[in-house]
Amino acid sequence: MSPTVPDPNAIPSPSRADGLLLGSSRSIADRVPLGLGSPDRSSTAHSLPGRESKLVSTRGSVPWTVTAEELSLEGEETEKARNRMLQSKLGIVASLFHSLHAKHVPTASHCLRVGLCASAWGITERLREKELEQVEIAGLLHDIGKIGIPDRILQKPERLNPDEQSMMGLHPKIGLEILRAAGANDGLLETIRQVGIWYNQFPSGQGKGTFDILAAQMISIADAYDAMTTDQAYRSALRQEEALAELFKNSGTQFNPKLVRSFANSLTQRSPQVDSIFQQRWLGGFRALEGLLPSQFSVVSMLNLNAAQQSLTSVFRNQLLDTMQDGVIFVDLDRQILEWNCTAERLTGVTKNSVLQHEWSCKFLSLRSIDGILVDDEDCPIRSVIQHRVQSSRRLELLHRDGRTITIECDAVPVFDQSKAMCGVSLFFRDASEQVNLEQHVLTLHERATKDPLTKAANRAELNRRLPEFVAMHQDQKLPGSLIICDIDFFKRINDTYGHPAGDEALIIFTSILRELTRETDLVARYGGEEFVILCPSCDLEMAIEKAEKIRSELQSRPLPALRSSCISASFGVSAILPNDTHESLLNRADRALLMAKEGGRNRVVQLAGTTIEQSHADPGKGASGWLRWLGLVPGEILDESTLLVLVPMQLAIEKIRGFIVDHRVEVVSAEKHVISLKVDCRNIQTIAREVERPATLNLELAISEIEFQFSGSKQIRTMIDLVLRSGKQRDRRTQNLVNQAEKVRIMLQSYLAAETMDNKDRSRVTVIQGPPPR
Repeated sequence: MSPTVPDPNAIPSPSRADGLLLGSSRSIADRVPLGLGSPDRSSTAHSLPGRESKLVSTRGSVPWTVTAEELSLEGEETEKARNRMLQSKLGIVASLFHSLHAKHVPTASHCLRVGLCASAWGITERLREKELEQVEIAGLLHDIGKIGIPDRILQKPERLNPDEQSMMGLHPKIGLEILRAAGANDGLLETIRQVGIWYNQFPSGQGKGTFDILAAQMISIADAYDAMTTDQAYRSALRQEEALAELFKNSGTQFNPKLVRSFANSLTQRSPQVDSIFQQRWLGGFRALEGLLPSQFSVVSMLNLNAAQQSLTSVFRNQLLDTMQDGVIFVDLDRQILEWNCTAERLTGVTKNSVLQHEWSCKFLSLRSIDGILVDDEDCPIRSVIQHRVQSSRRLELLHRDGRTITIECDAVPVFDQSKAMCGVSLFFRDASEQVNLEQHVLTLHERATKDPLTKAANRAELNRRLPEFVAMHQDQKLPGSLIICDIDFFKRINDTYGHPAGDEALIIFTSILRELTRETDLVARYGGEEFVILCPSCDLEMAIEKAEKIRSELQSRPLPALRSSCISASFGVSAILPNDTHESLLNRADRALLMAKEGGRNRVVQLAGTTIEQSHADPGKGASGWLRWLGLVPGEILDESTLLVLVPMQLAIEKIRGFIVDHRVEVVSAEKHVISLKVDCRNIQTIAREVERPATLNLELAISEIEFQFSGSKQIRTMIDLVLRSGKQRDRRTQNLVNQAEKVRIMLQSYLAAETMDNKDRSRVTVIQGPPPR
């Protein structure tokens, strides 16, 4: 919160300021000391009869008089006398300075700091009283011409463009006209006229040592120093040593070298005597308020000239604003900044003093959208509220002065007065970085839990979660829905020929093609290895087949750089949701269709709806092999399926299967060279008989292959068994009970064979010697 400071209307002036302002001619005003303060408005006048009657007034403790004869003068002399009377009563310096303050507070505050700076410097250099007064008043009024500069330029938040700089450059001439009209003497006018002229631009014969010019050069140095050490809307303040280094860097060209050294000494070697004189000169009439104005001009910041008159309510209001956790900015309808609290300073690195009374711009904070796009004035939240008169809430990013990017939650709220007229906008913003980090962490965890790390498609767990919901929703709403399962053809060859990185790249591109040719509402999931599933909501069988065919056609015609511009192909199984489907039956039916597509020659689409099989792009001369076709037509739903790796050659594995058949009284339905169909009565499986009230009869299908299995760099002869367990009936309502029984049968057989379950990675290391090819 800004310190409470006294009203400068009451600050007493240096003792002979009137001579500087009103020239050397004697007048009524010559008898009255003019100061920085305005006259006491409680002054009274008494008119006495007769020519010798006087108009008596008191100005503080200093009486002054005006004769009736002087007031009765006619014409031009009367006008001059009246003007001088008003000048002496109102105080020219204070009037002009307060006019500047009313126009633009930052400029008036800058002038006050320059005046204080020049005063302390002049005291250090032991200037004569009249010279010191000239330097002080020139510092206070050197920018008085900015009264005539348009607000849009004075309040602009960033650097001025050439046209605006040209307009701003007129303020010295305007200032001279104002001061000349106010009666300033030639010395003060000459000093202010020379302020800002570079040291090396003075003609050698002009006499650089005259006091008017030296005073101007002192003001130029104090002006530059204050500008550098004060926060600006477009840059941060420099430290004292940095500002002095800039002054020395430009001495001899822009600044008088001797004066720069003198100025530096006055800053770094201030004596207590100088401080005492300085305080007496500026604060002598305010002993009760001593301490509210600092004696060091270098720490005099934005002075609120009305702070001494603030009410207790305003003190509480300011305290509330500065203790809020939100940054608070008040902006009027002209987008002029009226308030900027301490939290706003902390979150932005931009000080209140540098932006008050400037026009609001998003450039102050380098506001960006979450996507990193700069927010222009057309998209500004404050502008939006002014135009539409409704609250605006957004998440944005701002650039702190120290280079950090901070995410903020921003609320712009319209402000209405008692008459319901809109008078401005309040902008509240808070640091949302921790919240964003938490959200990103949650999103990361969710992605890890639901996405395949390589392809970024949904993973198997997410598919298992979504598939039952997908089927149930379509069943309840009686909507068409389909499932596509696809598998890259000969993926093992890709890895063997081009390497596993190329295989990974092929999977990534394959996934991108699936996303490209499906809808946003479709779910693309990696089912395992090179196998993917697509859930197609509100999509009938015909549409799903068309979609699968489009993907198949695109794959075989798109060269892949990772595969030396070769193309890949894939096989597709398609199935639509039937009235009595479960999620298992839908997936199993599509999986059987995929198996048929691969056995039928690959690079084709096969759809399986109930007991109907259709193939697209299949070679008429080829059909599915006997065991696969037979598997597709066996009644009953699949309850369990897996691939087992038996660590012995095929003949030994078959002997173990015979032992299982005998020990558990399993019925042999059919037996071909490599395919065996069995009927298992679960009552003969002891663990099931004890745990289940109604043991079922299950169909067990075994496809047996002898393989070469690559392990630790060597090839071993092993047996691979594709196992499928089905219900004994086409429709059996005891689904979960049957699944549990099928799982126990499979575990019993696996234990009997001392077999391991194979995954897709294991399949990639298999070479079939005899028997059906790997699924």
